[in-house]
Amino acid sequence: MDKKEIISELRRIKPQVQHVYGVTQILKKTGVYKEDYEKYMSSDSSINIDEELARLDGADYDLACAILTALMREGYFCGENWFQRRVKNGLFDKAIGRVISLLEESL
Repeated sequence: MDKKEIISELRRIKPQVQHVYGVTQILKKTGVYKEDYEKYMSSDSSINIDEELARLDGADYDLACAILTALMREGYFCGENWFQRRVKNGLFDKAIGRVISLLEESL
């Protein structure tokens, strides 16, 4: 899948409808999902997703993907309601927007 196709797939994500599982499957399909996301996190022991999200503005592509993955993992372990709260707060859009923007810059 080339970068333009990845961007197109990411823009079609509707987290309010597809929920954690569906969004995660798309991220995996596009290669955006980072199985080794923990190695990019700055948190010492357990991952503090709020601290990681604060790093998003200056994140390179790999870190942005890792933060987005951590957000999805949080949704998986804390539940759909928790994930939807992040969606409503705009944090999911901010994270996926950063990934898309970095992909577009590299075209």
